[in-house]
Parts: sequence; C-alpha cells; structure tokens
Amino acid sequence: MADSLGFLSKMGFILRTSWTQAYTACTAIMPFLSESLTSQFSRLPDDTLQGYGGRLPSEQGVEALGGSTEHHFNYSTSGTRLFVTALMGNDAGGVITITDTVTDKYYAFEFEKQVKRWRFWPCACNKMTITGEKDKRCKIVIDWFARNFETVDTAFPSLAQPTNVLVNFDDLVFRIANQDDAIAGGDAVAIDSFEIVFDRARKADDYATDATNPKQPLDPVSGGWRVCTLGIKVPRYAAATFETWKGTNTPLQADLTFTGPTNSILIQLPELRITEGFNQNINGPAPLTVEGKFEAYRSVTGNPMYVGNEMKITYA
Repeated sequence: MADSLGFLSKMGFILRTSWTQAYTACTAIMPFLSESLTSQFSRLPDDTLQGYGGRLPSEQGVEALGGSTEHHFNYSTSGTRLFVTALMGNDAGGVITITDTVTDKYYAFEFEKQVKRWRFWPCACNKMTITGEKDKRCKIVIDWFARNFETVDTAFPSLAQPTNVLVNFDDLVFRIANQDDAIAGGDAVAIDSFEIVFDRARKADDYATDATNPKQPLDPVSGGWRVCTLGIKVPRYAAATFETWKGTNTPLQADLTFTGPTNSILIQLPELRITEGFNQNINGPAPLTVEGKFEAYRSVTGNPMYVGNEMKITYA
C-alpha cells in the first residue's frame, strides 16, 4: 500500500445552496496549504453500578464536523475571495460588505488523500483569520462547520489547477488615525506583522431528534455578536501615539491596501478602539517594539471614511 503524501493532495470544491443539499462532484480546485477538517462523535457512557470496577461500553452520540483550511491570501476572483464572500456577505463588483445573515452560500469539499478521497458537505464559514509578517506571503485561515462526511474510493475529479497571484507582505501599506478627518497618506505606519480576525459567532451544536439523521448538526446560525479584531506589531517605538490613544479611548480608523502586479485589495476598518497591549517594555538592548490589539465595531460616530458599516473589503 502506498503512503498518502501531502504534496500529492488536492482540494476540490463546489458551491452549494442549502445545508441539506446532496453531494455532487466538485467543479474547481482551491489551492491550499493545510486542512484540519474532522468528524468526531461524542461518547455516551454507561455508568450503571454492577459491582465491578470497570465500566460497560459507551455508545456513540452526536457528530461534530468541521475544522479549518489554510491558504495563501490571493488577488484572484476565483481564489479565497469566494470564501471571504461566503463569510461576510455580498460581493457587488468586487466590494464585499457585511450582511447580518449569510445563509445562501455553502461549499462541498473533496480532499485527495490517495488512500481515500475525503468529502465534507455542505460546509458553512464561521471565521477567517488573515495574517502577514515581514518577508513572507500573507495567509488566510477559514474555519468551517460541516453537516456530512464520507470517504470514497472513486477517483478525484480531473480539474485544472488555477493560477492565483499571491499577496506578499511587502505589497501592504497600513494606515491608522483618529477620526478627525479622512484617513490619508500621512497616516501610514510601518508594521512588522498584522492579524485580522472576523468571527460570525455561529452556533453549530444544535441537533433535532425529528431530523432525518438526528446525529447531524442543524444549520449553523449566528449565536451572538460578530467580532472583528486587528492586531499589529510596530518594529520601532518612536512616538507615544498608541498609548495616548489607549488612554483617551480615542475612536480610530484604519485601512490596509495590498497592491499586486495588476490587482489590489483594500481592507477598511472604520471604527476601532485599542483593547490590549501597546506597552513599551524594554526587553534588552535592541530597539523597542510596540504591539497590541484593536476591536473593530459598527461605525456610529460619523466616520469620514464611510458611515454605518463595519469591515469592508474591496477587490480591484
């Protein structure tokens, strides 16, 4: 039996329209770096007392399915932009804006593992994490909930590998400022790394005894406030700006612009507050660094960037 090799793996996908839709063959390839999708059943113990020190066998409970896929962040319309849209909401001509409910975009996945093909379907996005650090490619991790899982012996579909233009960290211009006026070129700040997390806080641990398969989870729905955070690291401490903003709870705005050979991505965060860090600790003779975290909110202060929304991503 041949070993299953990571470099021979592929990830196929197809868009689905409902949580209960049947599996159909994948129609496209999504380049990926790793995946952690799993099927895990709970166990129901038998605690009957029978005069022995050993337990009787447990039984299988409900099934939890999900995990994450990791990819290079890319400029392509057929790349990770599809997953960002499924998580955040509408994509109108490359402008992805947040909607309060995202219920119409699901995916079926098939992973080539050579020994078997692993299928998860339908899958709903729950959270994304976009990261970048100096001298590296930017990455995006998508967390998924799934309803079904199976392994099959049938051949992986014959699909062409797409060519995606990847986002490099040095494609980035990061700007941050208060909300006294529109953000501008003079608000650019040199950073070593960033992390943006957008979490829909979906609830996926509900089950129904009257369902076709009561061990399978119901359609994930938003279970609380969605949360967006931004973390950055500034390599040189040269101004007291961040601790001043933290001390005065200053409303902030920020954007990240990635410019590739022919395309660009703009991430806008119109309403921010500092929630962690930005303490200028001395850790030795090297230049002092500054790092901390912001929480992003729905804009209510008349931000000159744009009003009445949260994070927005524009592909151009």
